[in-house]
Amino acid sequence: MSSAPLVLWFFDGSATRAATAAVLLVFMGLAVKLISRGQQLHRAFDASAIAQRPRLPRKALGSAMLGIVVFLLAGHQFDGVGIPTLLALTAIALCLVAFGPDPHVDKGTDHPVVVARARARVMLAETEARLNEAAARVSAIGDERIDRVTASVSSAALSLLRASADAPERLDEIAGPLRSFTNIVVREADRLVAADDDEHWRFARRRYLAKLRVLSESFESRVRGVAVGQGRDAFDLEADLLIDRMPHQRAA
Repeated sequence: MSSAPLVLWFFDGSATRAATAAVLLVFMGLAVKLISRGQQLHRAFDASAIAQRPRLPRKALGSAMLGIVVFLLAGHQFDGVGIPTLLALTAIALCLVAFGPDPHVDKGTDHPVVVARARARVMLAETEARLNEAAARVSAIGDERIDRVTASVSSAALSLLRASADAPERLDEIAGPLRSFTNIVVREADRLVAADDDEHWRFARRRYLAKLRVLSESFESRVRGVAVGQGRDAFDLEADLLIDRMPHQRAA
């Protein structure tokens, strides 16, 4: 109904009024589209146990745009801005009452899965930083095989951590082994770098490669055992690991 005067503007013979009417109709269409999309997102938000609030408050923005249209239309009928402003604010309020406000807080932030994901991000960042530091130290040696094995072991450990990110109980089980794994990798990297100019370099190199291989296999076996023991299907875990490693392998 509020757009009816705009339609009449097309037939009063004024090109300026017709152009203004076209712009306002487009503006109204965008406002309605924003409100409609905001309603869809709000329904999805309500239906989900865990959800993030929309980054853009579409319903509030659409309501404000409709208020602007009402203000401009009322401005052609009344002198001053008092009544047009009141009518615009009334239109905005009616829209918000009719459609409700946009969600303004995240939902389910205390859910165990959300907490586990946050912990996993912290563990992943800390572990990745330490492993990258160890890799940078051994890369200074200039041994291609050592670099390749170090990168492979680090990638495998991080992939296992990502695959466990959604299970709080699984993270609790692997937190200790992950710290031990990282500490040993860093310690072995320090030993290898210290022996670079030593007469026992060949032995140190063989020891480093063998220890990382055994360490990686042991850690992976431990994590797989925890996952399967807690009801995770072994093939499902393997599929997650393959999917996680694909972009890293392509990047390499």
